[in-house]
Amino acid sequence: MIENRNNILVSILLSSILLLTLVSTDAVYSKKIVPSDDYGVLENNYVTSKTVIYTPSQDTSVSECYPSYSYGSSQVIFSGYYGSGDEEENDRYYRYAYIRFSFNKIPANDIKYAKLVLYLCKSMTLFEPGTTKKVFDVYCTTTYWSESTTWYNRPKIHGIYGKFTVFASDPDKKSYSVDLTVLIKKWLSFATNYGIAICSKYSSEHAIVSWYSSEVNNVAYRPKLIISYKYGPEIELIPSSTSGYQSTTIKITVKVYSRGGFYGKVCFHASIPQGYTCSFSPSSLIISSKESPKFTTLKVSIPSSAAAGTTTIKVRAESGNYYSYSLLKIKVLPYGFTFTATPLSVSVNQGKSCTITLKVTKIGAYNKKVSFSAVKVPSGITVTFNPATLTPTGSATASIKASYTVKPGTYSINILAKGADGKSSYVIIKVAVKPALFDYSLSVSPSSVKIVKGKSATVTINAVLKKGSPEVVYLSAQSVPKGISCSFSPEEIKPTASSKLTITVDSNCPSKVYTIVILGSSESELEKSAKLTIEVINRIIPVSPPQCIIATVTYGSELADEVQVLRGFRDNIMMKTYQGSSFFKSFNAFYYSWSPNIAYWIQENPWVKPLFKALIYPLVGILLFSVFIVSPIMNMHPDVAVYMAETIISLLVGFIYCGLPLSFTLRSKSKYFRRKISAAMGLMSLATLLTCIILQITELSDALSITSFLYVLMNIIFSLYSTPLLVRKINEKLLRIK
Repeated sequence: MIENRNNILVSILLSSILLLTLVSTDAVYSKKIVPSDDYGVLENNYVTSKTVIYTPSQDTSVSECYPSYSYGSSQVIFSGYYGSGDEEENDRYYRYAYIRFSFNKIPANDIKYAKLVLYLCKSMTLFEPGTTKKVFDVYCTTTYWSESTTWYNRPKIHGIYGKFTVFASDPDKKSYSVDLTVLIKKWLSFATNYGIAICSKYSSEHAIVSWYSSEVNNVAYRPKLIISYKYGPEIELIPSSTSGYQSTTIKITVKVYSRGGFYGKVCFHASIPQGYTCSFSPSSLIISSKESPKFTTLKVSIPSSAAAGTTTIKVRAESGNYYSYSLLKIKVLPYGFTFTATPLSVSVNQGKSCTITLKVTKIGAYNKKVSFSAVKVPSGITVTFNPATLTPTGSATASIKASYTVKPGTYSINILAKGADGKSSYVIIKVAVKPALFDYSLSVSPSSVKIVKGKSATVTINAVLKKGSPEVVYLSAQSVPKGISCSFSPEEIKPTASSKLTITVDSNCPSKVYTIVILGSSESELEKSAKLTIEVINRIIPVSPPQCIIATVTYGSELADEVQVLRGFRDNIMMKTYQGSSFFKSFNAFYYSWSPNIAYWIQENPWVKPLFKALIYPLVGILLFSVFIVSPIMNMHPDVAVYMAETIISLLVGFIYCGLPLSFTLRSKSKYFRRKISAAMGLMSLATLLTCIILQITELSDALSITSFLYVLMNIIFSLYSTPLLVRKINEKLLRIK
């Protein structure tokens, strides 16, 4: 009964197919190869392809309802889950369709797509009421089968490689396309091609669907496997995107593959913008699947007139009707130069400098002069360049110097590099200024001098280290007027140290007060200055005398009160006048010819210091007494006051230090002292005083120096000689009183 029903179903199916065959073309549809260009829109990469259409080498169906029956000769294949067709039975059975395609060996990686196409046979398709669609899965068969295969010996299946849906409303000959690219690549790579199975295991969908098989007369509706694969040369650009400067040439590696087993000669071309030039090396290649890939080099020259921005070049490899192209994107950069500085942040101490390296690198064929300048430079900071200009590519140094007037802190300086054509670039340098490591003070002693025309004087320049390690200080005199010259000995010192400055005044130098600046400049260019006042006069005013060395050694310090009295009388009374300074010129020559030896002896024999203190005390008293006497007239008539002081002091010194000791020593021989001789000595002293006055009026300074010293010496001798006479006369009066 079942077999009869099956035969009836087959007869109906065959009748329908024959009817369709009568109205269809009767051409044989074998394998067809079509070169194609599937892309209407320009892609980044493209290669021509071949499309191959295969019809089944075998196809059949199996039915669970008729498990021993084979359908290999049927003009339809069918699949689904449906009843037996007997209205008295409610059972439903599975049906599977099998298709196998035999196709040529194609490189799996070259496959672009593979798809199965089936055509619906509406007359042999049945949907139960309530079922509107049927979903089918495409499996890979893993064992061998043939068109005589039945339900009992059906092949095993594995995996789902595609899926499609048939609707109850679909018309006859509707096509269904299923993507089998993954499965076809698998068969081409390593798996055995046993064909595919079309199954539906969805039991809730009750339908049996039929499609035309390879036995149908109209080949247009036979199942098809359409495979599209790359064929011809394919190129890969390395890199596919790059950048280049105007007036430069870039190189691109072109990798050429053989696709789809292609063999032939490949030529290369490039579509370039106006003004560009290009070349391939080599310009052509012969490639095959066995010699793939091969390489060529593309050189693209960018003109100086090229617009900045991104441009696209189409690189094409072709061989007859087969070709490939790839798009090369070039970002065109304007030519010029890049400007860098190393380092971008520096630290420098006050008075010091630091350097940074500047590098100018040309872009393209840039050959203009580039000059350097500093912008927004804070006060007290200077920037110099070496060299100040260069032609790229090249390097320069920038020296940044911070003066001592710059406050510690961080400053920003813009270093500008500007080409002769106006192109420019700049870097920002951070400069951290730190406190100076070295410092010193500079002074002049004395700070003012009087110099007679044609004469010279010497002062001491003292440089005292305040902090840091000593540096060489270079001495110089600034604002020196014409007629005055200065010389240092030595000219270079390291603080703490001193130098002697000799000032020489020309005889024609005008008499007036001048101020010169003594400048000290260290190795780190730390400058210090001190002022020296020079009074140019027509007569000699010797420079300040040296120390009272005997009194200083005796009392142990220049600051001792007794020493200060002696120095104060000399500096504040005597040296303030022309006559007094003239006297000390000769007195110093006399005093310092022997006093250093005495001072040294006192220093080596401290036990004699009390004796010398006793000897100095009377002198201190004499000076104080004379100052008391002459002070009232000092401001009105300083020279008269000095003469009075010299007279008082010399007479009292002769009286106390010489006359009194001599009187007591020679009391028994006082008869040898005569009044006439004493009077003669007095007259000689008076004559000497008159001579001093005349020499002072006539400004004979050298003679005045000697005469004033003789005047003091004559008074001492006169006092020494007259004291015994005075003592004797006093004694005589005392005896008369008694």
